[in-house]
Amino acid sequence: MTVQLSQARAEVRALLDEPSAQFWSDAQLNNWVNGGAQDIARQAQALWMQTSIPAVANQQTYNLPTDFLGVHRLDFNLGGSQQTYNLEFRGIKAMDEVWGILHQLPAAFPQAFYLWNKTGTPNTGFFGTYPVVGGSGGSFDLYYYRNAVPAASDTALVDVTPAYEDLVYDYAVFKAKRADRDPTWQEARQIYKEQLQMMFDKTARFSDQGDQFTSGTPNWPLYLYTDTANWY
Repeated sequence: MTVQLSQARAEVRALLDEPSAQFWSDAQLNNWVNGGAQDIARQAQALWMQTSIPAVANQQTYNLPTDFLGVHRLDFNLGGSQQTYNLEFRGIKAMDEVWGILHQLPAAFPQAFYLWNKTGTPNTGFFGTYPVVGGSGGSFDLYYYRNAVPAASDTALVDVTPAYEDLVYDYAVFKAKRADRDPTWQEARQIYKEQLQMMFDKTARFSDQGDQFTSGTPNWPLYLYTDTANWY
């Protein structure tokens, strides 16, 4: 739970030493508060999201969610099975080493994916897979970083990670001071940037535990799944 837009605006006015609207209108502060939430979402990538996308046989590309900012992970769940495959990300140029000249080769499950964007109105981001999902179908689990949703009314919540609402205030203050040509806007911006870096350091994994190296699916020793005495 975060703060309502009206409360966030009041906090910004207090920092600007303007309890009631005189120089900055409510509409201006609302825009800067929402702009701050979106800037934080872009830079800190702390708004995590997961969605399921049906996999269609012989279909290679799928539209990304409209609030998509970046991908963390893409899994494929094989239809009629409990098997889940983690797809390896490749840039579209690097995909040439994967698919060669058979870009749409079908298979039971894909192994790699790439991202691209279709320009137009509107722009539509999409991911493509290789091999293409075969007749068994299934679904994709997309783990991604999403954009902040603008608060459209005074009672709507500002879309920012809980406990980091003050970063939104700092952003709005620096924007307001810059619009006013107040020379202290650079100091206000530096405060915002420092707080944003602190947030990034804390929310990059939302954990204080050490990480570990993995090497993909392990090859389990034979004695774990056979009763033969000659496993060696």
